[in-house]
Amino acid sequence: MRRDTSHVFTYFRFRWREERHLGQIDGMLQTVENQRDTLHNAKDTKLIFDVMQKALKELNNYRISIEDVQQLQDDLEEQRDISKRTIRSFTNSN
Repeated sequence: MRRDTSHVFTYFRFRWREERHLGQIDGMLQTVENQRDTLHNAKDTKLIFDVMQKALKELNNYRISIEDVQQLQDDLEEQRDISKRTIRSFTNSN
């Protein structure tokens, strides 16, 4: 009887250690995944920054101000709205 109990305790100690190790490994994997996501986001942010910096240089080369770009965007949006209304009127008339 004493010997069987000893094996049971040994098994539970082994099992407990394995579960603790699995928990530690799981924590490390989560940390690595979080670091990978952080690096990916940093890479995207740098790419966006580089594009914005290049766009600003190009705007300065052509002597275009940010206000001119905003006005151009507003004009394009207005033309888009006119196109949508025109398409809608043709579609409804048929």
